[in-house]
Amino acid sequence: TYYAPGLGSCGTTSSDSDAIVALSHVNMQAASTGANPNANPLCNKGISISYKGKTVKATVIDTCPGCAENGLDLSPSLFEELAPLSEGRLFDVTWTWTS
Repeated sequence: TYYAPGLGSCGTTSSDSDAIVALSHVNMQAASTGANPNANPLCNKGISISYKGKTVKATVIDTCPGCAENGLDLSPSLFEELAPLSEGRLFDVTWTWTS
């Protein structure tokens, strides 16, 4: 899915045009090393997202509270690089860490 970025849990403010994602709360909580979400080791990590032969790169800057494990919320512009916003939710998306 996509979401309206703003101040993310990693302490970074982003906009619709940024290549960013919110990663599932399950993943973010599992990696957490303390009470400060800005210090999460997954913050600012790079990922590569693939869908139907298209691949985009993004940075983790937020937590997705409604996403299942390994789920992502994408910025609108990043989502549009993969599919029209009207699709709303994409299935069979794969992603890997790049950094």
